[in-house]
Formats: sequence, structure tokens, C-alpha cells
Amino acid sequence: IENATMIWLNNIYEKFDGREVRLAKASVSLYWRNPESEAYEVWPASAFTQENPQLTDPSGRYAFLVPEGTYVLQVEAAGYQTYRSVPFRVEEGRAVHQNIAMTPKEWWKQLPDWNTVLLIALTLLTLYNMFQNRRRRRLTTVDGSRNPPPSAGTG
Repeated sequence: IENATMIWLNNIYEKFDGREVRLAKASVSLYWRNPESEAYEVWPASAFTQENPQLTDPSGRYAFLVPEGTYVLQVEAAGYQTYRSVPFRVEEGRAVHQNIAMTPKEWWKQLPDWNTVLLIALTLLTLYNMFQNRRRRRLTTVDGSRNPPPSAGTG
């Protein structure tokens, strides 16, 4: 492409447990502002031997090589809210880089993973069991008979 500029938005990710988890197979669509109609339209990638939309690779990366103009990106991924960028200008010789954090649709996706939940549940059950065993031992005498707890007001 003559006078083209690279749009390389290599970080489509979800923020999870304080780290960035890259999203593979997110659909990235590029829209350009048609100078004749002033409306945003799907960028005609096939005219430039490219695809639009593109799917991100396992590292969350994708790239477009585009002529100068004003563009908008839209990213869609299963289980995430659709992301739509603000319009941005692409100028010859200036690469465009932008990290995009995707937001899960469901609130429970922000919870810890099932391994962590299982570990917490097992820890709580173990502590409960230890407490119950200690309580039973206090109520059992040496000969194995159970002593009733002292009644209030006897004495």
C-alpha cells in the first residue's frame, strides 16, 4: 500500500487477579470515516489484500496496514462487553499503538478461579471439622461417657 501506516494494537487483554490475560480469537473490526459521506463504514480491507474483521492471535495481537484517515476500532469476544474506540487519526509514517482492556459481561468472572474457591472451601471445612472434634473431646470423659454441659443456675 502506498503511503500506508501500521496500526498495531497488540494488547487485547482482560485484567484478572492483577495481571493481564491476553485474549486470543477476539474479533477486531476497523471502521474508517468516509471522506465523501462523513459516515463511519467498515474499512474495505480486501482492497488492500487484508481481512476485516481480524481475529487476534494467541498473544492478543493483530495488525492493519492502512492509508491516512480517521478510524474507529471495535473489538468483540465471547463473554466480554463490546469495546468501541473513540475516533483516532492515522498519519503517514506514524504507527498507532493502543492497549485495549476488555470487560467481562458477567460479574462472577471477576471472582477468583475455581481452584482458589475450592481451596478456600476445603480450608473452611477443615477448620470447622477441627472445631467440632475439639468440642466433642471436651464433652467426652475418659471412660467414654458424655458429660452434659453444666446447667445454668446449679450450684
